[in-house]
Amino acid sequence: MTGLEIKFKGSEELRAANRIARAKYRKKNIEILRIDEAKRSQNYRKRNPEVFKNWISSNRERANNYMREWRKKANLPSHWNGGMRSSKNKPAWADDFVIKEIYSLARLRTKITKAPWEIDHVVPLNGKYVCGLHVENNLRIVERFINRSKGNKHG
Repeated sequence: MTGLEIKFKGSEELRAANRIARAKYRKKNIEILRIDEAKRSQNYRKRNPEVFKNWISSNRERANNYMREWRKKANLPSHWNGGMRSSKNKPAWADDFVIKEIYSLARLRTKITKAPWEIDHVVPLNGKYVCGLHVENNLRIVERFINRSKGNKHG
């Protein structure tokens, strides 16, 4: 064997040892690596929103299926939008615990009665003449057909 072949053989052994060490590290730190990956993905989406929007528009069915499955796993209603609309109407003094309990009670009623229940804002968030707040006093649990028939009207 020439010196070059021996050097190459040693490099191959070093690469194999590094592969084994990396695999052990990944196995030992899987949760940390998952969190890091999620953070990297989130940061990438923030820095490159047009890439994400383009992917969604070109993979519409796949994105819809993903969200449908995610909602099912999280036990959320099909019309749930993540509270994006109501967050701007939620004052600092609103009781988050009570609001979350109201939403979980609506999910529980839906599960028990097998009829869809929704959260209704008594005073609509974006009404024609009046705008309400996303606070516990302005929320009530009603059946879906009642909420949908009410529309964006007060009362």
